[in-house]
Amino acid sequence: MLVILGCLCILVQLAQGHPSPKVTYDGHKVLKILHHTQDDYRKLLRMELQFGLDFWKLPKHVNDSMYVRVGPQHYDSFVKQLTGLNTVFSTLIEDVQDLLDSQSSPSVGQTIHESRRAASALSSGMVLNTYHRYVAINNYLDDLTQLVLPRGVTATVQSIGTSEENRDVKLIKISSPTGLAAKRGIFIDGGIHAREWVSPATVIYTIEQLAFNPKYDVGINTLLERYDVFLVPVVNPDGYEYSHTNERMWRKNRKINTGSSCVGVDLNRNFPFQWAPAIGGSTNPCFDTFSGDSPGSEAETANIVNFLRQNGQNIDAYLTVHSYGQMWLYPWGFTSALPADYLDLDSAALSAVTAIRNTHNKRYDIGSSTNVLYAAAGGSDDFAKGDTGIKYAYTIELRDVGRYGFALPTSEIIPTAEEFVAGLTALADNIYTRETGKK
Repeated sequence: MLVILGCLCILVQLAQGHPSPKVTYDGHKVLKILHHTQDDYRKLLRMELQFGLDFWKLPKHVNDSMYVRVGPQHYDSFVKQLTGLNTVFSTLIEDVQDLLDSQSSPSVGQTIHESRRAASALSSGMVLNTYHRYVAINNYLDDLTQLVLPRGVTATVQSIGTSEENRDVKLIKISSPTGLAAKRGIFIDGGIHAREWVSPATVIYTIEQLAFNPKYDVGINTLLERYDVFLVPVVNPDGYEYSHTNERMWRKNRKINTGSSCVGVDLNRNFPFQWAPAIGGSTNPCFDTFSGDSPGSEAETANIVNFLRQNGQNIDAYLTVHSYGQMWLYPWGFTSALPADYLDLDSAALSAVTAIRNTHNKRYDIGSSTNVLYAAAGGSDDFAKGDTGIKYAYTIELRDVGRYGFALPTSEIIPTAEEFVAGLTALADNIYTRETGKK
């Protein structure tokens, strides 16, 4: 009887996904598909579950391209269907696993080396050109609070809640004793979508620059004289960890959906402002864009919602960092209509993308999410602006524009993050001048 019970327990654990095998992407291709009619576009979207498709990029309009990952087991059948539509397609990435294997392995544990000595050299010791695991990221945040930072800068860490799988979601506040006596805030988050690894890496790089300013950037000093900066490197730690250990291209959180064998909710369709699964989301738990059972239903969503509702009146800008596509987007995502103050948002964004262009000559597109990217209700930037009244709310889509997509090599982390920091300091300067009339 004990043996039977033991076997049953193992079977239950396996059924619940503990443990589950690591997914590989051998032979998976990313196709670039150009459709010519809305009917063909709708047919392509309906093929998602039939062929196990993963949409890496959706088109902005008819005659714009979409990028789609398809596995070898479905490739021939999918291509046969494509040839029956009014489409043109080519191979963008020949083998996704080959691309992933070419990247450096992520680190797992503690990453601070001789912290006190390193801090005096304007560095925490954190390796910035790799993709770190969640434990390492949290260790980094905690260790920063123990260091004596240059120029009297302080770092304070708090938990803003837990994830579905009970991981702490940590926020770090970077402050300077110089400048304004009462400062407003800028809020930055990353890692809403699990597979977008360059997002947390960029937020970590930003934290390091704000804390130490190793390049003596005047823009960083000015930013901290005017603003306190709140940063959450990984909003979705369960999904992020799962993308490291099990399924690299995982997007959602790890919510067990009642009545479905499919796991996870797309957190960026779940925020409780103009929540509408029919607009860029889904009511099907098996879709990558599943919006959840109700607005704000997810623990990870609630963490951000609660913090912004409690503090939004003192925050001037909300930046949520994603990848990819090289875009600096503002609301709205639920409609093609523009905010009443869109000219202010557009102008501030222009200062950011100009600074980005001047850093490494990369172009970022500007505009509302619906008009530049695609319609998607329930996004965090829409919530920040529409619910909590944070005027300057943006979604930043980092590098690249398709060569690597979600598999951005580690060699791209530093230049990507340098661009973001340049954009951030320019944006903050523009907002401060615009809102106060001071320079």
